[in-house]
Amino acid sequence: MSKMKFLSIAMALGVGASSITDLSILFPSKESVVTLYSESDLLGANARVHVATFDAYKDFEYNSGNCQIGADLRMETATSGIKYWCEKGHFKE
Repeated sequence: MSKMKFLSIAMALGVGASSITDLSILFPSKESVVTLYSESDLLGANARVHVATFDAYKDFEYNSGNCQIGADLRMETATSGIKYWCEKGHFKE
């Protein structure tokens, strides 16, 4: 994506002119990303199925908390006893 397109996005989001030069504020850092996984009845208990990626801004605690809420809610409503868990980082097979 071109710098001009980034600037257009930044302006549309209301990012001030003084901070437009640091476009990293618009994107999550790798250290803040958390991924929700599950087991699978079809693929076996050792399967790592990608359920969701939590990458809101640069806040690991926020992403981790939301991931854990998602895991807990899914386990509460699961009828087959499938386990859900969160791991730091992007999806890994």
